[in-house]
Amino acid sequence: MKFSLNDIRLTPTQAAVVCISIGSALLVWAWYVRTAVFAEFILSHSGVAFLVGGMVGIGYEMRADRARFNDHIETLKQAAKDLAELKLPDLLKALFPSPTSDGNDLRFTELKRSHESIRSQLSELIVGILAIEKEEFRNNVLIRFVEKLMWYASAAAKTLSNTDTTGPGRKLKLPRTAAQLASEILSTQMEALQGNDSYCVISDFTTWSNDELDKFSDAMGVTLGGKNEVTVRRMFAHFGHDDAMELTKAQGILQQHYDLAARYARYELAVSVEASYPHIGIFQCTGVPPICFKPGEGGDLSEIEFLRSDESKKFDRGWHRAVKVRSESKKSKKKAVMKSFNSWVDEIGRENPQFWSRFMNSESLVTAGHGSTGGALPARPLPPTPEKQGAISYKNFRD
Repeated sequence: MKFSLNDIRLTPTQAAVVCISIGSALLVWAWYVRTAVFAEFILSHSGVAFLVGGMVGIGYEMRADRARFNDHIETLKQAAKDLAELKLPDLLKALFPSPTSDGNDLRFTELKRSHESIRSQLSELIVGILAIEKEEFRNNVLIRFVEKLMWYASAAAKTLSNTDTTGPGRKLKLPRTAAQLASEILSTQMEALQGNDSYCVISDFTTWSNDELDKFSDAMGVTLGGKNEVTVRRMFAHFGHDDAMELTKAQGILQQHYDLAARYARYELAVSVEASYPHIGIFQCTGVPPICFKPGEGGDLSEIEFLRSDESKKFDRGWHRAVKVRSESKKSKKKAVMKSFNSWVDEIGRENPQFWSRFMNSESLVTAGHGSTGGALPARPLPPTPEKQGAISYKNFRD
């Protein structure tokens, strides 16, 4: 039987061990012939080369084995997740079984209906979250949206499960209004932004007429005051439901956002003097498609439309024509200069003389000698710097 080198089959790890063995043997040989300088030089250097090559080979194989191990783990995790998803209805049915009883006891009938509803809602919740993570695992904005809604449900379940009959009662926490809930959701979404992410929004005036969006403003301040490069671009527009707002209130809202823009360079602010723009917010996160939220008719935050379509082009068209709070020059490469609040308000009125007149009580300001723009409010001082970096509260300087 003939033997050939082609018959030798070594794994990469085995080949690395052979190299290390050869290198060690050459180094020992070089030690024995150390009196012969040339031979020692050849043997020692060859031995080191084999030794290093073998160690590099083992290191490479260890990394490759780890990568293969991680791939196997991910495969097993995905298989387990898929299996769990298939078995989810059975698991929920085991946790919330349909009760049986003799007779027509309405309590058992209602409990059965409740368990069926709970199983259905939990199943849709889990499947929906898994679908979000599967398609857009980096999209924290959507996950934060669901997370905030889940918090109220879990907090209510924990409170209502209290069986202590002697101690003090527990408070059931619910959002005061749809605007407050929307503010909390937007706050968590704003906190999820990082890197070069951005939030572009076309805002009405009515939504900002009370303090229920303060938490969102605070979160926006924290995000803009951080070390990331997140940008917020807000364009105010006049919607039909804003007609009932007084002019002084509308300009007061602009003053508040002007103060924010003066504090944070990455808060870009403008006012659209045109009509027919949608009331919409666009989260643009790196690596995932834009996420769009559109409030209901009249700025109703209890009904928010979720859009997958890219609405950023509509925003960009409006932004290009809007009156911005910072001057822009295509010829100059200098940093944009912040306009004074009064000059900004006057510029809005010059671009569209009817813009301010659509608000209530605008005539009284005109006849009082404030000018055709409806009158600019006196510039207000910046709010005091809060203890928490970047956080801002409007409570001390709202109208």
